[in-house]
Amino acid sequence: MNREPVAATDDAAAPTRNLPNRDFATLAKQFIPFQNRTLEEAEPILRTQFSYTGSSVENGIGLIEESRSNFKYFCTGRRFLTRFVADLELLNRHDLMSRIFRIIVPSSDYLTIDVGLHSKDVDPFIFSISKKLGFNALSKIFPELIETAKQVSVKEVPESMWVSTDSTEIPKVALTQSLQAAIRDLEYFLEYIVITDMNKQMIVGMPKTQKHILRVRFKLYAGSKKLDVPKALQLVLSLIDGSGATIKLSPNDIARRQADIKERKHKQYTSLSYEEQQKIDAQNEKKATRKRFNRKTCNSYSHEKNVDECFKMELSYPLIRVPFEETSKTFRLYHKQLTRELAQATAQIEALGDEEGQQPGHRMDVNVAIAKLAELARTLRNLKQSAKSYVVEQQSGLESCAKRARYLETLEDAKIGGDQSGKENNQDKAINDRLIADYLLSQGYLASAKIIEDTKDIGHLVDHDLHTECQLVLKDLRNHRTATAITWCSQNGTRLRRLQSQLEFHVRRQDFIELVRSHKPLEAVKYARAYLTPLAMQPEKQTLRDAAIGEVQIAMATLAFEAPATCGIVAYEKVFSMDRWLMLEKLFYKTFNEVYGIHDPPSLCIAVHAGLSTLNTRTCHLTRDANLKARLAWLTEGFKQRQEGEEIGDNEDSSNESDEIWFKLSTAHEKKAKRDAATSELTNNSSGSKKRKHTGAELPVPICPACSEVGSQLCTGLPFAYHPHSRLVCRVTQSVMDEHNPPLVLPNGRVYSKRGIELLTQRSADGMIKCVDTEDVFSPTDVKPVYIL
Repeated sequence: MNREPVAATDDAAAPTRNLPNRDFATLAKQFIPFQNRTLEEAEPILRTQFSYTGSSVENGIGLIEESRSNFKYFCTGRRFLTRFVADLELLNRHDLMSRIFRIIVPSSDYLTIDVGLHSKDVDPFIFSISKKLGFNALSKIFPELIETAKQVSVKEVPESMWVSTDSTEIPKVALTQSLQAAIRDLEYFLEYIVITDMNKQMIVGMPKTQKHILRVRFKLYAGSKKLDVPKALQLVLSLIDGSGATIKLSPNDIARRQADIKERKHKQYTSLSYEEQQKIDAQNEKKATRKRFNRKTCNSYSHEKNVDECFKMELSYPLIRVPFEETSKTFRLYHKQLTRELAQATAQIEALGDEEGQQPGHRMDVNVAIAKLAELARTLRNLKQSAKSYVVEQQSGLESCAKRARYLETLEDAKIGGDQSGKENNQDKAINDRLIADYLLSQGYLASAKIIEDTKDIGHLVDHDLHTECQLVLKDLRNHRTATAITWCSQNGTRLRRLQSQLEFHVRRQDFIELVRSHKPLEAVKYARAYLTPLAMQPEKQTLRDAAIGEVQIAMATLAFEAPATCGIVAYEKVFSMDRWLMLEKLFYKTFNEVYGIHDPPSLCIAVHAGLSTLNTRTCHLTRDANLKARLAWLTEGFKQRQEGEEIGDNEDSSNESDEIWFKLSTAHEKKAKRDAATSELTNNSSGSKKRKHTGAELPVPICPACSEVGSQLCTGLPFAYHPHSRLVCRVTQSVMDEHNPPLVLPNGRVYSKRGIELLTQRSADGMIKCVDTEDVFSPTDVKPVYIL
C-alpha cells in the first residue's frame, strides 16, 4: 500500500525506474523531500495483514513507479479480497519546478486504495459515503450510484457527507460504532468510500472481470496536517472485513435486486434499435458458445472422453431446438388467428349492443338478431374446436421435446454400471443411425430415411415431417412455383425478420419477374407496390435496405423493354436468367436451417470431418498417393489387355470396365485370403489343435479411414492432425497404454492393453479371448506384445 512517504534531504537522488531491493519506506525517502515518519509506522501493519507485500519480494517489484509523480503498491494474501492496490499521486511535491507549476495550476495529492473483493464472499450491493461537493464527479466514475442506487438520509455520518445505496438496510449494518468514529476522525482527509459490484473502471493491477471492488480515497495536505496512515489503514481493513462478514442482504433483497437489474437491462434493450439489438444478441450468443466449449469437462487435455461427450452433445443441439421452434411457430400462428377471430366476435357483440340502444323504429328485427346470435355462437364453437386441435398439436411438440431431453439424459446414464464398452457401442450406433437418417432427410431421400427410422426405431429422434415440408417447397421452386415458399415465409415472418433474412423479398421479386416475362405489366406494377417496396424498406441495416432498393429499381426498369430477357443489357438479362431459381432453392434451404437451428452442413458431415481431421496425417497422404498410383497401374494394365483383344465387357463403357477390373482384382485377392484362412483352419483342425476358433485370422487389418479411397476424398482440404507423441488408448478399458499397461495384439491385428486382455479373458467362461470388434475367439497363447518405435 502506498502512503505518504517519509522525508529525505533536499539533495535526494533523482527518481529512477530501476528500483533497488529496498522496502517501500526507504524507496519513498528518495522521492519525497518532506518530513513524514508515518509510513514507517504503517509498514508493519501491511506485513502483518497480508502474506505478500510490495516490499517483501525480491527487487521490490510490488512497488511500481508509474510516472515521476505516481506510485502503485500491491498486496495480496488476505481473507475476502483478491488484491490490494494503493495509488499514491504526488503532483506538487516532486521537485522545485513542479511545485512552482502547481502554484500556477493548483492540484492536490491523493492516496487511493482499491481492493478487489471476492464475489463469493461479498453480497451484491452498492454503498458509498462521499463529500457532498464531490458527489457529481464521483457519479461519473461510478454511474451506478445514480442509475441503480439512490441517496438516503443517514444521521450517523457527518453533515458534510452523503450516503448512497441500493438497499436501505445496508447503512444500518455497515455503519458500526467503530466505523463512525474512524470516519469522524478522518473526515478532513476522506474524499469518499465506495463499495460496488458493478465496477466498470479499468484499475491497474486488477483483471477486467473484477466487478466487486472497494475504493477509499484520501486527500493529502501539505503543512502541519498529516494523514494518520495507520488509522486510515484500519478503516480500510474494517471495511474489507465488514463487506465479507457482516454486511449481508436477505435472500428476498438479493432476489429483488436481481429482478430490478434484469428489468432495467430489458428496458435498455428494448429502447435500442433493431440493429443494436442484433449486435447484443450476437455477442451474447458468442459468450454462450465460449461458455459451452470452455466447460471443465471439455477444457482439459486429460479428459478426452469428456471432450467426446461434449462433442456428441453439440451434435445433438438440433434435437431440442427443432421441436421447440415448431411448437413456438404453432403457438404464434394460433395466437394471431385467435386474436383476430376474437376481435371479430367482440365487434359483432358490440354491434348488437349498439342496435339495442337505437330508437324502436330503427332497431334490428328479432329474427335477424337471432340469426346473428346463432352465427356468432357457431363461430365461437368453431373457434373452441380449433383451439383444442392447436392445443393437441402444441402438446405433441412439447412431448417431443421431453422425449428427446430424456434421450439426451440416457447418453450420460448409459456410462454408469455394467459393461461399459457394450453400452457405449450401442449408444454410438444409435447416434450414428440418427445422424445418417438426418443426412438422408436433408438430401431429400425421404423413403430411405423412413426405412432407417422404422428398422432402428428412431422415429422420435428425427424430424421427418419437417424435412418433408422443406422438400415440398424445394420441389415447387424447382418447378418454378412460389406459392408454398410464400406461405412458408408468412408463417415464419417473425423469425425471418429477426434473422434479417431476404428470402421473402427475393421470392416476391421472382414473382414480379415472371409477371414481366408473361407480358403483364399492369399486374407487375400492382404487385411491386403491394409487396416489393414494403419488403425492400423492411431491413434495419442500411446496407441491406440500399441493396434491396437497387434490385427493385433494376426489376422495375425491365418494364421499359418489350423483351428484357434479350435486350442486350447484362444487368436485365441476368434478372431473367433461369439460374435465379437455383439461387432461390439454395437461399430457402439455408434460411430453413437457420430458422430451425439445423446444422448446415448436416451433423453427419460435421462428425465425419471432425473424426477424419484427427486421423489425417502426412503418412495418410503418402498412402493415398501410393494407392492411387497402384490403382492407375492396374487400370493401365487392364486397358492394355483390352487393346490386345481380351474381352472384359462388351456392353459396358470404359469407366465401368475400369471399375470392373479393379473390383475383380480386389475380389480375387479377398478370395485368395479366405482360401488361405480356410486351409489354415482345416490344417489346424486336422492336427487336433484347439487354440484358435476364428475364421478370419489371416485377413488383413482394415485400412485407416483417412487412407481409404472414400476417406481420401473426404479428407481433401482438411488440415493434418497434430500428433507430436503417439498415445494408444485401449477400447476395452479406455485407459492409455504405456510401460505399465503395455499393448498386445491379437492374430487378427486388433490391439488392446494388457488390462483389457485380462478383462476379456475374465468375461469368458472358457478362458478364451473374444475380440470386441470382430467377435473372433482366440487363445491367450496367441497374444503377442507390440513394440512402438
